[in-house]
Amino acid sequence: MNALDIMDAIGDDYSFLPGLDYCCSDSHLFFGAVKEGGKKAEELITALSEFNPKTVILWCPTCHCRFKTTLSLSMKIPFKVISFPQYLAENMHKLQLTDAAAGTVTLHEGCKSAYTGVDINGPRDVLKRLPGVNLVEMAHYGRNTMCCGSGAMTWFPDSCKHIRKQRLDEAGNTGADRLVTICHYCSQTFVTEEPAYDFSVDNFVNLVALSMGIHRQDKFKQYTLWADRDMIVKDAQARIASSPFAKKEF
Repeated sequence: MNALDIMDAIGDDYSFLPGLDYCCSDSHLFFGAVKEGGKKAEELITALSEFNPKTVILWCPTCHCRFKTTLSLSMKIPFKVISFPQYLAENMHKLQLTDAAAGTVTLHEGCKSAYTGVDINGPRDVLKRLPGVNLVEMAHYGRNTMCCGSGAMTWFPDSCKHIRKQRLDEAGNTGADRLVTICHYCSQTFVTEEPAYDFSVDNFVNLVALSMGIHRQDKFKQYTLWADRDMIVKDAQARIASSPFAKKEF
């Protein structure tokens, strides 16, 4: 929602295609469903093409990486693809920003974007243009960055915990007030451990929104910290009631 508010403030003509019904195919490939993944990717490209876009902006770094490193090599893609950080970095001058997000931050970039080189500078360019924000790099960054550990979460949870702790300790060594994430999966992986550290975990989009005077509670972060299904369902009841999905689909 903050990203959409930022898009409105920039002023470009855009359409929004939610990701629930459309997937870049990464989730399918993760579980080895190659044929179904290919079909889903084709459906997504067809749906995007119907808007006749010059450029498609991808909020998720995994989607961006999937388009750049796989889909573009095997399918005809009739539009330019960029990440939201790249788009935002080019348009920061159009936003009215304050120092509401001022402080020292360190960046945990999307590891796929960094390892493949599809977007190393976008997130940094955004952070460096936020008034009062001082970016301090961790020991491992850019092409030499570290994963948050989420890739091991499903089958190797102990390895995930080990990798996550290494990265969080590295963030703590910078003395930063905030650990800034790009990927929502990284955010979820780190947020669970936030109470054990002296810094907060915040998505870069929320920092830009804060600098613009936009105040919206990060429900994703709140629900992750709660880790309580009943509390989450109770809090989200109004949204659930107004959604188009049947109860069995939740």
